[in-house]
Amino acid sequence: MVILRVSGGLGNQLFQYAKGRAVALQNNAPLVLDVSWFKQKHPYTPRKFQLHNFNVEAFITPNILVKILENNLAREIDRLIGKPFFYHPTVNDPIWTHQKASIFKSPIILDGFWSDFSHFGNYWGYMFHEFEMASNFRNVEYSKLFQLINTTNSISVHIRRGDYLEDKESDFFGVQPNSYYEKSFEFLKDKVVDAKFFVFTDDERLDVKKMFQGIDAINVSRILKNDVLEFSLMSICKSNIMANSTFSWWAAFLNQNAEKIVLQPKVWYKNQLAQESYEKGMVLSFPGSFKI
Repeated sequence: MVILRVSGGLGNQLFQYAKGRAVALQNNAPLVLDVSWFKQKHPYTPRKFQLHNFNVEAFITPNILVKILENNLAREIDRLIGKPFFYHPTVNDPIWTHQKASIFKSPIILDGFWSDFSHFGNYWGYMFHEFEMASNFRNVEYSKLFQLINTTNSISVHIRRGDYLEDKESDFFGVQPNSYYEKSFEFLKDKVVDAKFFVFTDDERLDVKKMFQGIDAINVSRILKNDVLEFSLMSICKSNIMANSTFSWWAAFLNQNAEKIVLQPKVWYKNQLAQESYEKGMVLSFPGSFKI
């Protein structure tokens, strides 16, 4: 059995699930989810478990079972029966823990962010259907925007500020400057005719017209105020301008437009070591994207 510890926001959850499913497929083993993190108190922005909005095929396991399977008693039982079965060792994402790369063999507990295509790319063809979104949460405003996005040369623009300004994330990530978006608009100017920009942001105070003067843009977040609906719309835009956020990484990745143009920032992290890993393509690499 493969036990996946799920945590963080939607983008992190999708990376974690992709890794968990890849290891489960590799081992021909069932995948179960430990979602106890969402019931704990953290010094970060509160998050909700959101994978139920997708067609995932794993079930949630009680945390008490995880605790039993990772303790020394389970290890001793395995020793007595002469094979690995009950004991589930924990393997952490090596890029942040500086551990050597592990062999992902079931039984196992996966703990980490696993934020790179390399963790699941070889198995994507076997799991992509699980990343299709359910349709039972849509509303009238969503339908209007859906129609507009489908009938224009739509480009999503993700601006993440809230938690990057207000909590401990601010020391690690940092907010993308206006110049990143200005350079992105300039890059796309000769590539997309009559572009219409759809802005997605967690900053309720953002004045889109003031920030992007002369740009035909709609603040989707001000209309919907629902991150799952916004994620769905972001993923159907013809092209995507990411923020330094796994939320927009996944929206761009799930964009099925064969001719999409995806832009991502050259600087993702304020933290120097993390940024070096990013520049080396060890984390958050995106096949075919342009770094601005």
